[in-house]
Amino acid sequence: MVLLFSMQPRFKILYYPVLLLLLLSAAVCYAENTEPDPVLFINSNPINARVFVDGEPIPQETPALLRGLKPGKHTVRVHKDGFSPADETVILTAGEISVYSAELSRGMIIADFPDEEEIVLAAGNPRSLPPSFRMPEGEYSFSRKGGSLELRPIYPKESLLTVNSTLFAAAFAVNTFLTAIELKEEGELFLPQSPQLVVSEAATAVLGMTGIALLIDKNSWTKSFKLYDAGTSGLDSDAEELYAAAQNLLSRGIIDGALSGFSSLISGYPDFSRFPEILYKTARLHIITGDTKLAEPELNIIINKFPDPEIYDKACQTLALLYYNSGNISASTGIVSRMVFLDPLFSRTRAEIDSKGVEAVLENWVQNPERQAF
Repeated sequence: MVLLFSMQPRFKILYYPVLLLLLLSAAVCYAENTEPDPVLFINSNPINARVFVDGEPIPQETPALLRGLKPGKHTVRVHKDGFSPADETVILTAGEISVYSAELSRGMIIADFPDEEEIVLAAGNPRSLPPSFRMPEGEYSFSRKGGSLELRPIYPKESLLTVNSTLFAAAFAVNTFLTAIELKEEGELFLPQSPQLVVSEAATAVLGMTGIALLIDKNSWTKSFKLYDAGTSGLDSDAEELYAAAQNLLSRGIIDGALSGFSSLISGYPDFSRFPEILYKTARLHIITGDTKLAEPELNIIINKFPDPEIYDKACQTLALLYYNSGNISASTGIVSRMVFLDPLFSRTRAEIDSKGVEAVLENWVQNPERQAF
């Protein structure tokens, strides 16, 4: 009895430190698990490029906003047809916002023909060319036509198309030969076919479908082929000129003209790096003119499909205020919850939400226009 009685205090002495250690470990684990996930913006010029993270494709094209990635090192590849891929290793930290911008490049060379009277591009939209111009790297053929030098780009898969056409012709000839043999031997066409004829027909069909797909791709490539002025710095030169013209109209207060210019850019240059910015300015102009029913879907497109890091928070605030002013409080607070607060304009907004609540922050935005994005 004495022995058992003397062991009880010793057990208590050991039990409390162990319990305290377990509680501290649990608290540390809980704190680690409740840290906000890192946020990663991936942008590119041009936009609408495919994104691979750690070798796996993601559903979004650039610009993309990724949440839920684990802290640590990740590999990012941005790829768009016709451009060299961009690869980067990013290190993400819990609770922090990272931005990766990829400048995609397409090989361009300058062609200079100062002694030619006329140079004609025989692809896409045939037109006369200046003596000096930029052209994508690739194969070209040159020929004389009257007094003009005719430049014709060669389809990158032309050799594959030629091989496919040759194989298709051979397969078709073999198929015709085997069919003729069976007709001669059996006297009827719709008898069970020999294995050799079945294989020949399948090969002919596959080659035929492949050839059609290549011809469609060649036609699309030829129509979209472009050359550029030698003095321009990149592929966005035409779009930049239109953008500058629309901005000039906007600065002069010509709203309808600016809207028309921005609309032309949206419809004609979907890969332009300024596309999210143009869409945001269009939405803001629609709000100014009272067309909020047009502004709402435009802002939603930015938030859901074109989350450019420089525009995203502003688009969220603008849409949240539209919903709030129309009485749709739940939609408004839902949009605010999607903000990442990267823009310095919203540097103290997260703390205000924690201390006052989302609705108080929305009311503060309404009462203080200087805190609204423009």
